[in-house]
Amino acid sequence: MSGKFSVVWSASIKSGKLTITYRDDFAEYVRKMRDGEYELILRKKKRDAIGASPKQRKYYWPVIAAMFAVYWTCSPDEAHETLLIEFAEARREPGQPIKVISTSEMNPSEVEIYYEWCREKGRKHCGMNIPLPRQVLADDEEI
Repeated sequence: MSGKFSVVWSASIKSGKLTITYRDDFAEYVRKMRDGEYELILRKKKRDAIGASPKQRKYYWPVIAAMFAVYWTCSPDEAHETLLIEFAEARREPGQPIKVISTSEMNPSEVEIYYEWCREKGRKHCGMNIPLPRQVLADDEEI
């Protein structure tokens, strides 16, 4: 599956110096890539979007993204990217282009709709039983 995925990695620029977050992990990821030509895209990170709440992310990455990653034998980041693309395709209006929206651009209610779609996709197409947040988070952590 690795040929059709892209990866998003965090970085910062300070005084003209690029610092890659989790640099060693990034380097290891690059070492495992096939030879070829790639694009490296830098864009300003959107900090003003509401996005998924910390509790929603605490549920999503170790549960939804991790389960799809195991099923598809890819990384959680790759599973996340694929899920976002498929979610956008499923919601596309006929005759309109696909518009992939990051969870950081969704409000928490939209994130919940996305999570429900992921759980349904896992159940119907992959035979997964993805638990609800209340089944995996502590009572005081419910989203």
